[in-house]
Amino acid sequence: MTRRTSARGVASDVGLATTRSGRIGVAEAGPLIAASDYMKLFADQVRGFLPMRRFMALGTDGFGRSDTRARLRKFFEVDRHYVAVTALKALADQEAVPRAKVTEAIRKYGIDPEKPNPVTV
Repeated sequence: MTRRTSARGVASDVGLATTRSGRIGVAEAGPLIAASDYMKLFADQVRGFLPMRRFMALGTDGFGRSDTRARLRKFFEVDRHYVAVTALKALADQEAVPRAKVTEAIRKYGIDPEKPNPVTV
């Protein structure tokens, strides 16, 4: 296990699991978030190989909505900002961070909480 501190001073314990495709960082506790440019089902495939705890998969469940990968990720809510908010929400649900942090991140990244689910658009 490795102790890491981000540029913002957030520390986390990270254990590494090895797969045929490479190494995946897996924390000892807390939620696991898997994000993919492909369908959510693709990211969800690793669920069975990870420790049993809250797992959230994000993916682009659609096709032809955007002309670039960056726009596709933003439309389907799987870009870096949505991943950060999803992780903060999961941590807030476990009472590991205050809910105000989720609201703060939503404002900071300009995320519209009233935006319709991209799958239904």
